[in-house]
Amino acid sequence: MARHLHLDMPSGAGGDMLLAAFCDLGFSLEPLRDALAAMGLGEVDLSTETVEAEAIRALRFRVKTGRENGHGQHRAWRDIRAGLARADLTPAVLARVEAMFTKLAEAEGSVHGVPPEQVYFHEVGAVDSIADLLGLSMALEELRVESVSATTPLLGQGLVQSQHGPLPLPAPATLACLVGLPVKRLALEAELTTPTAACFLATQVQTFGPPPVMRLVAVGYGAGSRRLPDRPNVLRAWLGENEQSDDEQVWQVEVNIDDMTGEQLAYLMERLLDARALDVWFVPLTMKKSRPAVSLGLLCAESDRAALEDLLLEESSSFGLRRWRVERRKLSRRIVRVVTDYGMVRVKLGGEAGPAQTVAPEFEDCKRLALAAGLPIKEVFAATHQAFRQGRLEPGEEGS
Repeated sequence: MARHLHLDMPSGAGGDMLLAAFCDLGFSLEPLRDALAAMGLGEVDLSTETVEAEAIRALRFRVKTGRENGHGQHRAWRDIRAGLARADLTPAVLARVEAMFTKLAEAEGSVHGVPPEQVYFHEVGAVDSIADLLGLSMALEELRVESVSATTPLLGQGLVQSQHGPLPLPAPATLACLVGLPVKRLALEAELTTPTAACFLATQVQTFGPPPVMRLVAVGYGAGSRRLPDRPNVLRAWLGENEQSDDEQVWQVEVNIDDMTGEQLAYLMERLLDARALDVWFVPLTMKKSRPAVSLGLLCAESDRAALEDLLLEESSSFGLRRWRVERRKLSRRIVRVVTDYGMVRVKLGGEAGPAQTVAPEFEDCKRLALAAGLPIKEVFAATHQAFRQGRLEPGEEGS
């Protein structure tokens, strides 16, 4: 069953609030302590405490460290990345935390007019912020989260003190991270969404809005340090399971093109897929003056829409595009390895076991075996289906 995490943020979000909520769901801090020590950050004391936020029990996450490793420390993104490489992280955790820090480096760079590699983090370079982002990455893996949704990020107003002096709220780095995402500003003199939370939302959340239909497993509460005048300063993390299908909202984007070559269109499709489009397709059509043309369509997550639209307009000849939200239902899916008379073939299974289950052999595996055996590829496909029905799976694979 696929695990889904929904973030309910009635008072905004901070990195510490997110991590506290994940700890409330069962994330252990011990691996995070070891990783921070491996990064060479010195003695770091991580803890949580139970607090009440307007009569709601929640956890608060705290970091205590030596003065030399605290908020006065400035760190370049390249130095943080080198430290992460020393921490013996799993590939998934490393990819997540690097994506978040890269987003922050790009945001800070756009604000200060310097390349991301030359960005020096100030507040975000402090050990507590590094602990937040690394802990969030590790928590998603430990809690076995496969997809994330969230309510609309909230932004406050006023001023906040920083290493650069007073800054307007929302902080410039926060706004830069949230470009392309839905936001809502409140008339509250407070920093409701911090830069660390903003980069998490921008890189790890697939959809914004109400939670999907799921079986609720647990709810974690993370508390902020500030008291707000009109609401409890808590964040709720809903952990659930999708038993059979995965219903979600995505964006559909389309353009009509009548003046690009087939090679250029193929290149454009490849670029869009590399930029995380969920699907890309061409449909032939006839435009005005009877000109033959194609309609290029794509599906994408909310978090990727802005970047994909920019790429589509940059690489195509279109002067505009159309977009709308759509709902899609995905069958639960997994990959098994089937042993045929010609070799091993990966097979994607969709839905529950039974006559209605979708069984799709991997084309590239079938192509490789067909060429090696000098056979029509349809024979390898047929042999794969037969081997799957006979239960001829690699040792250790679960049957259907």
